[in-house]
Amino acid sequence: MNTIKKVIDVSYHQGIIDWKKVKESGLVDAAIIRCGYRGYATGTLMKDTQFQNNITGALNNGIPVGIYFYSTALSTAEAREEAEFTNRLIRNYDVTLPVVFDYEGYNDSRYRTYNKTTQALRTAMCRAFCETITNYGYTTLVYGSKGIIRSKYDLSQLKDFPIWCARYAGGYTGITDDCKYFPDLGEHTSSIALWQYTSIGRIPGIRGNVDLNNMYLEHHIGASDSEAEDSMENEILSEILSSIKEREIFCEIAEYQNGSTPEKVYEDSACTVKIGCLDPHERCETMGIFENRAVVLYTVNGTGYEKVGFVKWLGGCKQATNSYKDKIYQNGSSREPVYADNSGQTRIGSLDPHEKCSCMGIVDEMAIVRYKINGKEDTEKIGFVKWLGGIS
Repeated sequence: MNTIKKVIDVSYHQGIIDWKKVKESGLVDAAIIRCGYRGYATGTLMKDTQFQNNITGALNNGIPVGIYFYSTALSTAEAREEAEFTNRLIRNYDVTLPVVFDYEGYNDSRYRTYNKTTQALRTAMCRAFCETITNYGYTTLVYGSKGIIRSKYDLSQLKDFPIWCARYAGGYTGITDDCKYFPDLGEHTSSIALWQYTSIGRIPGIRGNVDLNNMYLEHHIGASDSEAEDSMENEILSEILSSIKEREIFCEIAEYQNGSTPEKVYEDSACTVKIGCLDPHERCETMGIFENRAVVLYTVNGTGYEKVGFVKWLGGCKQATNSYKDKIYQNGSSREPVYADNSGQTRIGSLDPHEKCSCMGIVDEMAIVRYKINGKEDTEKIGFVKWLGGIS
């Protein structure tokens, strides 16, 4: 029996991956690669900036690949358009694992989908994407957390499509028959083909964290029920993570709405170094007011990246207060780069070895830290760091 057991899923968030090292580690049987997404605010179809590097790197090193597309569709027509876009990106590659519909963000005010979809519409869009992809000869999966899968879709209408379920569990040992951690989807539990059990795994060749998954795909491509049950209950998978943390915001979140002119965003509370700007009337989130500046968290136009910084104008704060509940972040023994956004590409500073500062939350597996600038104790900087081990 050739059940694939150890699977990573990757996107631009992991930066440039050394796929030779990934293969040589012996820890990865397959990879699910993001090919693209629909712009979180604009709705523009975008290719993931690391897609070609990832798919060629994986295939050239003998790692089978699947694909996922991050959707923010608002109609079945847009979902079919996303599937066609996905096919154009992947049709010249040897994609032997499923193509996945990943729909998120509809409860987030920064997304174009905010408060604009229903369970019926989400289910219909999922079917539209999956049926279109299936027509090109691919198998498909539907991705979501346990809560999303159970409540945001009508699973009775999606019986043709197996499930990729995210359910993080700190006590999971990597043994598949440790069933108390396996996602419980009621009568649909047997439809789970892929289980994402952590977002902070570590793999040689990948800098920082990466999602880890158990795959039980043969249950859905021809294996008998008894074979699938034996696989799920008896196979042992390698465990390579020490702890699990779920995504979390520690501080108070409120809405920020910009005025009629562009508002500059700065990396520091003294507002000396510009890192971006908010468009006129742009809506985003504020994480509190510090040194008479508002800390804003917003999506960078056309990229899907999240950026954090200080703005001078406080008039955009809607019910924002000075109340916040930071956690302590203590850096490890080496210098930790600080980035303006969660692409991990625009470096704005660093934390010294063992430096202590404030952590405001975790967004897409990167910690938001607020820290004093050396020699300028009255000035703070804010940004993203990749290492989550310093949070307490």
